[in-house]
Amino acid sequence: MTFKFSILAIVTLFVSGCIKFDQASRSGTVDDDYIGHSIDPDYKKYESALVTSNAVIECLITKDFQTLHDRYVDPRFYSTMSVEALSSVFSQNEKKYGPIKNYLKGQWGFVPKKVKNQKALYSVKVVEHEKQLIDYFFVFDGDGNYDRILGFYIKRKDGARVPTRI
Repeated sequence: MTFKFSILAIVTLFVSGCIKFDQASRSGTVDDDYIGHSIDPDYKKYESALVTSNAVIECLITKDFQTLHDRYVDPRFYSTMSVEALSSVFSQNEKKYGPIKNYLKGQWGFVPKKVKNQKALYSVKVVEHEKQLIDYFFVFDGDGNYDRILGFYIKRKDGARVPTRI
């Protein structure tokens, strides 16, 4: 199950329209994107999105949904991504995929996008659950200040992700 409420939050901010891909990149090799390494110099500008993405995953691991909500959710989406909604959706995903077992802090993927002239950045993390590897997609406002998420969703991992695929 994906985080439906985050999709609603994203749709609320970014009305549907043509999507233009800008430069996208990820860590790893062609065959394996679950590899951590330092951020390529061309993508250092997104480093704070990686830090925030890792912090959100830590909140999920410890089930600290209050901190996740208060510190990492964009205030415009507090009602959509309430503490209760975060807890409920994560609980459902944990039942399906098992608890989070591991993730690599140095693993990263960045997909900058434009939707109707609104910039967004997707930060992609591979997270190892007990039963399945999952891609987590954290969505940030494309303003360059990547300390709060607009939303996030997950997808079952089905092989190495092409850098632009979200």
